[in-house]
Amino acid sequence: MDVWDVASFPEPVIEALRAVDGAFVAHTLNVTQNRYEPDPTDEPRRLGLDVIARTMAGVTIRAWHYGRLCADEVELLMREGLWPTSQHRRNMRLRTRQDAGDLTSDDVASLTACCELNTDSFGVKDGAVFMTSTPRHPEEDYVCSLLASWGGEALARPRAGTPLGQRLALIGEPAVLEIALPFDLLPDWRRGLVVEAIEGGWLARQGCGVTENGRDLHVIEPLAPERILRVLRPCDHDFHTLGKSYPTAAVCLSPDGALRR
Repeated sequence: MDVWDVASFPEPVIEALRAVDGAFVAHTLNVTQNRYEPDPTDEPRRLGLDVIARTMAGVTIRAWHYGRLCADEVELLMREGLWPTSQHRRNMRLRTRQDAGDLTSDDVASLTACCELNTDSFGVKDGAVFMTSTPRHPEEDYVCSLLASWGGEALARPRAGTPLGQRLALIGEPAVLEIALPFDLLPDWRRGLVVEAIEGGWLARQGCGVTENGRDLHVIEPLAPERILRVLRPCDHDFHTLGKSYPTAAVCLSPDGALRR
């Protein structure tokens, strides 16, 4: 299912939303009109979110991962899956690019040293696979930097504007991974964000003045290759329509939202 598209919600989720609809609408009206403080609608809404979270158990949602990849890296992803970020895996990527002739040994040494020194200051988040619950257009600021240079936040950003940074911008090509993500793999607080996105989409469809902009997601476990539904690149039509029109599903999902191949 797509957390931002009510038409894709499995029937059990729709039924649960109907059951707690009154609590969600009352809370939204109270927040927008600032009727009460403290808010007596907070607790009913929280209980409603808990109902949706329990109903989502076992459901698979679509998520999106953005980056710049080489052809051999795409092949590796489709063979071994998507792994959490780490210094070890960055070093492996660098050595592979050196072997392919894209980087020199001096480039690799410079990038490795810079990344080890600046991981925190450049917002590198290790130990997880990061995604978004809503497809973003490749030219949005939110994702553009991830597609502009090979290595992304960890390797490219510290070298932005340098000759090495300019070379990184020519390695590989922009790629967006469409992922079948089990809701149950998400940490508890990320599940809460997904449920809030579902609530927002439900209320927006009813004209309650709610705007749903998606949520950032992450998992700390590797995602098996069968979880990667598609790799969209500039040669693909859907790559250019992401975030502008409804992206078609690459595979069918069963009525309960589970992946079906």
